[in-house]
Amino acid sequence: MTGRVRSFVAAMDGSKGSGGDRDEAAAASATVEFLGAVHELAMARKREPGPDLMSAMVTGSGEGAGLATERMGGILIQLAIAGNETTRGAAGLGMRLLLDHPDEWAAVVRDPALVPSAVEEMLRFRPPVQYTRRTAAVDAPLGTGSESPVAAAGDAIYLSIAAANRDPEVFPDGDRFVIERPAGWRTHVSFGVGAHFCLGAALARLELNSLFAAVAELAPRIRLAGNIGPGKSNQFIDSLSHLPVTL
Repeated sequence: MTGRVRSFVAAMDGSKGSGGDRDEAAAASATVEFLGAVHELAMARKREPGPDLMSAMVTGSGEGAGLATERMGGILIQLAIAGNETTRGAAGLGMRLLLDHPDEWAAVVRDPALVPSAVEEMLRFRPPVQYTRRTAAVDAPLGTGSESPVAAAGDAIYLSIAAANRDPEVFPDGDRFVIERPAGWRTHVSFGVGAHFCLGAALARLELNSLFAAVAELAPRIRLAGNIGPGKSNQFIDSLSHLPVTL
């Protein structure tokens, strides 16, 4: 199953056609294979549950537990993509920010205790998820003024995470990358808010903190060493395809 997940993620995120875009045929084929594998595993866990997420999802008790097997594929696709592309994007974008701001990188190298605040500032300054979409349940004004436009029930609303993270009322100098911010530095919305808050936020923070602490210790003189490759075209995700460095 692990190999199938990796193949699926690679096809969805990195398979390239002759024009340099994602190979849609490969992505579709990988999706079909992945959904088939999920169905097989779900049926197996129904017969013989184990101490794993899949077993809990198909046999668990409580509200929302015991999900139908046909719903499992979509949920696990979200977990596979969200747990791969976004954290990988944040790592590359964050490293570039530190290398583009050598004084900030030098501060991290001198004092590894700054890594957590540096990670939060990376997520704020250049979030891997640039915006999200919601559907209005009722007619809703898009502002506080009397002439603010109104979203009708059923309208799709695109919310800019990147813009919210530079709200001047929260971050007066939001267009600056500053790893040592005063109280409130953790108020960015890169992981979402409310019921839509990222399920993997704690894991992503752990991974990013571990990565940059290790780089600061093992490669303190890391430098850019060539042209940076932008990530694949995607309306939601920001990432880099490659980041050449010297150690």
